[in-house]
Amino acid sequence: MARFLTPWLVVLSVIMARLSVAAEAAPSFTVHRLENGLTVLCHPDSTHPIISCAAFIDTGSRTEDEKHSGALHFLEHLVFKGGTRRLAPTEFRKRMSELGQESGGWTSEDAINFGFTTPKRSFVTALDLFAEALLELTFDDRRFEAEKKVVLQELEKYEEQAGWQLSNLFGTSAYVRHPYRRDIGGSRKGVAALTAKELEAYYRARFVPNHLVLSVVGDFQVPRLLAQIKKRFGSYRKGPESFELGLKEPPQDTFRRATRTSVNTEHTKLWLGVATGPGDRAEEGAALSLAAWLVSSAGRGLPSYLTKGSIQWAFSAGAWNLTRRDSGLFVVSVELPDRHTDHVTDWLVKWLGSVDFTRWPRQEFDEVRRSFLASRVFDGETFGQRAIRHGRDYCTMGPEAAARVVATVEALTPEAVQRVFRRYVTPRRLNLAILGPRRGAAPDAAPVKEPAVTRVSKEPEAPPSMDLPGLLKRLAGKPLRYSRGRAHGGVQRFRFSNGLTLLVHPLPDSAVVSISARVLGGQPAEDPTRAGVNYLTSSLLTRGTRRWSRDAWDRLVESLAVEITPRLGPSGSLDLPLQVDYRDSASLHAKATRGQHREALTLVKEALFFPALLPEEIEKARKEQLSALSNLEEDNLEFIKQEFYARLFSGHPYGRPVLGTRETIHAIAPAEVREFHRTHFTADRVVVAVTGPVQPRQVASFIAGRWGDLPRGPGAALASLDPPAQLPHGDQLVKRNRTQWTINFGWPTVAYRDPRRVSVSVLLSMIQHRHFFKYVYQEGVSYRSWFSGWDHRGTGVWIVENDVDRNRFDEIVGKIENDIREYAAGPFTADELTRAKSRMQNSLLLDRQSSLRDTWGLAVAEGNGIGFEEYVRRPAAIDRVSLQMARGLARELFGPGNYLRLVMK
Repeated sequence: MARFLTPWLVVLSVIMARLSVAAEAAPSFTVHRLENGLTVLCHPDSTHPIISCAAFIDTGSRTEDEKHSGALHFLEHLVFKGGTRRLAPTEFRKRMSELGQESGGWTSEDAINFGFTTPKRSFVTALDLFAEALLELTFDDRRFEAEKKVVLQELEKYEEQAGWQLSNLFGTSAYVRHPYRRDIGGSRKGVAALTAKELEAYYRARFVPNHLVLSVVGDFQVPRLLAQIKKRFGSYRKGPESFELGLKEPPQDTFRRATRTSVNTEHTKLWLGVATGPGDRAEEGAALSLAAWLVSSAGRGLPSYLTKGSIQWAFSAGAWNLTRRDSGLFVVSVELPDRHTDHVTDWLVKWLGSVDFTRWPRQEFDEVRRSFLASRVFDGETFGQRAIRHGRDYCTMGPEAAARVVATVEALTPEAVQRVFRRYVTPRRLNLAILGPRRGAAPDAAPVKEPAVTRVSKEPEAPPSMDLPGLLKRLAGKPLRYSRGRAHGGVQRFRFSNGLTLLVHPLPDSAVVSISARVLGGQPAEDPTRAGVNYLTSSLLTRGTRRWSRDAWDRLVESLAVEITPRLGPSGSLDLPLQVDYRDSASLHAKATRGQHREALTLVKEALFFPALLPEEIEKARKEQLSALSNLEEDNLEFIKQEFYARLFSGHPYGRPVLGTRETIHAIAPAEVREFHRTHFTADRVVVAVTGPVQPRQVASFIAGRWGDLPRGPGAALASLDPPAQLPHGDQLVKRNRTQWTINFGWPTVAYRDPRRVSVSVLLSMIQHRHFFKYVYQEGVSYRSWFSGWDHRGTGVWIVENDVDRNRFDEIVGKIENDIREYAAGPFTADELTRAKSRMQNSLLLDRQSSLRDTWGLAVAEGNGIGFEEYVRRPAAIDRVSLQMARGLARELFGPGNYLRLVMK
């Protein structure tokens, strides 16, 4: 029987951890105003020689009347594309990409956002360009009409997506009068009717200093920064004081339900929630945000009822709180089999009406609070993320509430959270939006009488102790032997006698410890008839271990405020997991706050090498993977990319779907999952990288004393990954009855260990720059237009990913084909090469603000056989690429007929 921490030790550890996390999470920006009304938020941080600036125009779509709905989103596009007296359209973006990275733009109900991040040395130059691009836009009928087509194409794309449909369905239910009921982008009919004159009037009135907030985070001195901003922005004149429409939403006093069906979803997706109060109510916003975390928590929240029991009522269930200026949203989001919809919906309404946080154990309440605060540390690790958060909070909450977010959360009691929660979450204020499969589709199963929805565990255990041998305590006997290699770029390699490789990159000033474990194998290790078993096995790593049940595991992770996941990347992003991690490996990633690397490493060890792999959890994970496969099919650009790989690499491991197919997923037996784990998750097949405020020798010593019981292997031999013997050429078609048409072109490049790989990356950077600006801005026919390179342990791939205006589809496809033929002739200039190198060097510097991305990059390089040193030396390798090398590779990669073309309609 597992032992548990004594009560006094639990209390002490939680208090100390909360103090540490709260200190790291607390915002430290100051507010300054220029005479013309411009607001500057300053947060100096010298951790990196970098400065980020996020700009917010504080008149979002809530200030649009019905006729002009979508106007501000349209303006975001026009400003993003650019065009001023000094800067031709797209010139700002091109120059900014050489100085650093501009963070794109987005429009919300409350603000329009633009921003950039640069090395400190380039900030003043970038600020000058940014001011002009933001506040000195010129209008031109031709540019206006061209960009209107792009905006309409974007709206068409969104209208096919289930998430967009559900969001709009809920918005029109929750609000009957307020502009929050309308989609931010407007309707295609409304946008088509907008004129250049109307848009220019909107721009002149709103893009003015008294409606502009600059949020700046980075390596600067506040007085000097303010002087620089005043010098550049001080001459702009104020505009109108307010654009508020004064519309008041009438009180809701009855339950509202809205339903819709879609051909683009296989399972039901539902939102159940309420409209809440204005953002400047500090305690309300903090309480509802914490309530959302409580509702989503493992111990007593929705997962313990809907996803973790013997009956898997749902594939996912959680809650979120959105703070907005006039009125926020508190929403429970569930994805579930269609047959459970009515039963689960009825239960959810009752559960939300009866949940009482004052009856939850205080220890659990405090642990969830700490996880919430830790997430703010993780989410604000990069300067750009932090600048955006400060600015968004300021625009939605106002200065006082924004500055007190952490302090307000720290002061909350269960009684305060319950009081605010019950103020809004009542049966008569609830709104239910359901998006289900199109009627006429085959039901999941015949209707049956549903049993009651119950919790998995009646009384959640206290967090299990980690003070055991092999966990935080040393194992008996001699520790593992290890050798220490030379450090490169501050990174140290250790090789252990059981075959494990450890990389440690100490960053003393970082607030975050990141761990990335890479298990070599991936798709080549799979039985082709069991495609998807690698992804499935990884999904099971965090569902209980040899020592801890799933409930105990979840409680422990929550109590430590550690994030641990087999997927890298933002929520919903599939590129890195599907294109990199799970083609060549399995992965496990963790983030912890300062001082918790030992606990995080212990969790990684237990999950990676000793998962429980219970039959009931395997079955749940199988259903979730099938659901993920359905969701992938809803995303045109991701789905076609997986189809492209299947055709380009037919008969090769990379030609199998990373997620598998419905047939192969159903065929995987529990015993096969356990055998796959036994033969591939061995110490000699694993690279563990650690980045953060740690000491390399201390990390190595910790592992040596506690990881001696790992399965030693040897693991199954890594498969050879030679290119396919025969490659398909020409055109292929995928028929999906889609409104939006998409296209992929592509061809193999070189393997990860090929010394030309960096040169290929530089070449593709030059091409991507040409391609993006040509088809998104010059032609105006694409919303997404990428010319990407994906590196693999075996042969990599160049791939064109485009959505294309249907009215000009054949014409544009022909132009892309001509481009590829021209690339083979090597029409690149020395100036293009220099600019591409500059973009790549800046990207490397800025990306390494994220400790997890840095850790992952180290693990990938080491695992793929080139050694972490090549990752560290990548800037020098980029510098060595010559124009002659790039032109030679272009002839090889883009020679006659060297591409497969796949169209999805």
